[in-house]
Amino acid sequence: SIWQGSAGPANAAGATPEPSTTQYGIGSTSKMFTTTAVMQLVERSQVDLDRELSAYIPGLELPRRDGQSITPRHLLTHSAGVSEGFIGSQAHTREEWLSLREYMGRGLPAQFAPAGEIISYANYTMGLAGLLAESVSGRPFHEVVSREILQPLGMSRSSFGMEPAVLDGLAQGYVFASGAQRRIPVDFRNNRASGGLATSSVDMARFLRVFLNGGEVDGTRILRRETTDAMLTRQFSQHPGMKGIGFGFWELEIDGRSYWGHDGDVVGWNARALLLPERGLGLFIAYTGTDTLKAFGDRVASTVFGPSQPPI
Repeated sequence: SIWQGSAGPANAAGATPEPSTTQYGIGSTSKMFTTTAVMQLVERSQVDLDRELSAYIPGLELPRRDGQSITPRHLLTHSAGVSEGFIGSQAHTREEWLSLREYMGRGLPAQFAPAGEIISYANYTMGLAGLLAESVSGRPFHEVVSREILQPLGMSRSSFGMEPAVLDGLAQGYVFASGAQRRIPVDFRNNRASGGLATSSVDMARFLRVFLNGGEVDGTRILRRETTDAMLTRQFSQHPGMKGIGFGFWELEIDGRSYWGHDGDVVGWNARALLLPERGLGLFIAYTGTDTLKAFGDRVASTVFGPSQPPI
């Protein structure tokens, strides 16, 4: 890492956050890990991106609008045409926490467009991707990610499992409301594949380096170079003149500069991961308590990377 640091308290008691040990709920930034897990299965010829999804997830009734079946490719590019839904997506206690299969099996939202026609961001889409990885691997989703991604990369402060050790190290989430910071209790996300990872900034730096180094970090390879290249190549867009999505990574533009990355927002916790592959640079930021989520992230990115063009 070129630089790592922290600012402000980790909780109301004034604890100092540490980049290597303090953990954050990173919301939808977790989707990059879910996509990585599926792409590992593609590399092993256990998943075909263009095969009907129902071949991999038996027992789940999947929508099929206008005769067009949903495929893994549609999941990883948010082009399955599935509506969003949040009812019942989180539990307040570990005892209420549903498995990914149980949650997804309670019923999918409607499919409003045939698969492959439009981009429509949906957490259910990535939940299906997580269930795909779980079904093909024969292990719970959080174990798949831990075994195939987190452990090989030495990401010891990262987990989808929300174990007690993770909760003990989690920065307290806050939102700014009515002129004050309001504490947000931790929730257990039933659709964990879409936004359930807790991680530290040092761990995230190792993950981002995978995509700057063609699939490996410090001699440990988790993806082939051609796979990371594909994940950081536009796979779907509504129009050639518009930004689109690779596999799990979005094309983002901030102050005129283009990035690959993903934002994550859970009430009380926020995150952003950005890559500039052509410069070999990445940025991860996690923060709580701000009432200007994207504006703060934009300012940090622009400060770190500078304007898109040098001033004349």
